[in-house]
Amino acid sequence: MTEPDEEKLQDMIRLYKQGLLVNPKDVRKRYQLGNAYEKLGRDEDAVKEYRTAAKLNLSHFSSRLALGRILFKQEVYADAVTYLREATEIKPENADAFYLLGEAAERGEDRETAAAAFHTVSELEKDDDPPEHGDAPARGGHANLALGRQDEAIACLERALQLDAQNPGLLLPLGRAYAQLEQWDK
Repeated sequence: MTEPDEEKLQDMIRLYKQGLLVNPKDVRKRYQLGNAYEKLGRDEDAVKEYRTAAKLNLSHFSSRLALGRILFKQEVYADAVTYLREATEIKPENADAFYLLGEAAERGEDRETAAAAFHTVSELEKDDDPPEHGDAPARGGHANLALGRQDEAIACLERALQLDAQNPGLLLPLGRAYAQLEQWDK
C-alpha cells in the first residue's frame, strides 16, 4: 500500500470515528470503519467493528461475511463458520459466502457443513460456464460421498465431470455413489 493510500485510510478512520460519536449505532459507519481497519492490516480492530455492526443489525450480511473472512485468515475456523453460516442465511443466493463457509468448515473439520456448503455452491453455479468456484463440485462430491450422501455426491460429481471431463479421479467416486444407490441405469 502506498503512503498516500494509507493516509487516506487514516483520514477515513478519523471521519468514521467522528460520525460514530454522533451516532454510535450507525451500522454502515461501523462496517466501513472495520473495512478501513482491515485494509490497513489492523484485523483485531476490524473484527471489533464488524462484530459491533453484526450485533446492531442482525441481518447485516457484509459484516458477517467480513468477520468470516478475517476469522478464516486467523485460522479461527469455528467462529468463521458461525458468522459465515449466518451470512448464508441472510443471502442464500451468495455463492462466495457458501464457498468460504465450505473452506472454513473443511479446515475446521466440520465435514457436514463443508459438504452441504460445497453442494450449495455447485447448485448455485450449475448454469455458470465457467463457474467462479470450479473446484466446489468435486470437493462437494468427495465430502458428500464420505458422509454417505449419495444423491448430493452424484449431483456434485456429475457437475465436476461436466467441468473437467478428462479427470479420471472423479469416475471412481461417482461409481461408488451410484453403486451405493444401485442406480447404474441412469
